[in-house]
Amino acid sequence: MTDTYILYLAFADILLVASLPFWAVETVKGWVFGSIACKIIGAMFNINFNSGIYLLGCISFNRYLSIVHAVQMYKKRRSLSVHINCLVVWLLCFLLAIPDFIYLTESHPSGALKCHYDFNADTAKAWMVGLRFFYHITSFLAPMTIMFYCYIMIIKTLHGSHNIQKNKERRAMKVIVMVVSAFFICWVPYNVVLFIDTLQRLGVIARSCIIEFRLDIAISVTSNLGYFHCCLNPFVYAFAGVKFRRNLLQIFSAIGCISPKTMKKYTKPGSKLSTMTLSESGDTLNSGI
Repeated sequence: MTDTYILYLAFADILLVASLPFWAVETVKGWVFGSIACKIIGAMFNINFNSGIYLLGCISFNRYLSIVHAVQMYKKRRSLSVHINCLVVWLLCFLLAIPDFIYLTESHPSGALKCHYDFNADTAKAWMVGLRFFYHITSFLAPMTIMFYCYIMIIKTLHGSHNIQKNKERRAMKVIVMVVSAFFICWVPYNVVLFIDTLQRLGVIARSCIIEFRLDIAISVTSNLGYFHCCLNPFVYAFAGVKFRRNLLQIFSAIGCISPKTMKKYTKPGSKLSTMTLSESGDTLNSGI
């Protein structure tokens, strides 16, 4: 099930990255693709961004069930439920992107054409503040709370288990720390800066040209740090897993990229890639908690 979630996560990250060249062109030349493309590309960006965050929450919850409650996760009907869950996530993200389809448009608020929200002058502030706080809750606080709870319970379960070898437990702990740290480091700075900018727009913090200039730079830098999380996902959720690395080596060996001798070295008895637990919880650990 985790592999299926990771597959959908890969789709979301790839589609998110596919939209980045459009924003790069906008930065250099302005938005030159028209209003319809602005709505589609903007909505696609937010749909895949949100779906990636929610899928991380699904992966965390899946591992929580597998390890803490030892739920049998490999029945066919459960495999179907994973696809249904992922489709529900995409549908939810599509519904959350409805304001993008409605209000994103091509305009020139500061001279150059930009793809941005064009609200009614009387309701612009309310819409901006509402969307900001909605983003903080749905795209950061909620998934972060789910991840923290699931992984804290997993750590408690691993510490209290007598069936898992100590070296496997340490490997599992390292991967958990990687997952939580990557999410925290990449997204906390952006959300803190965005929250400060929202407070300034509400008048809670005094406005000044210097503060607004610095906030614009900080939002640009921290948002890129957040999007970089998409690049970290393959390493955190796939390459950190023993089973994934072993299967990847098998693929490379089958197509002739590595020699049989090298493959034998990494899969011989006693090597890390051949040490797989027979229990379902152990398999979940080795596939990259």
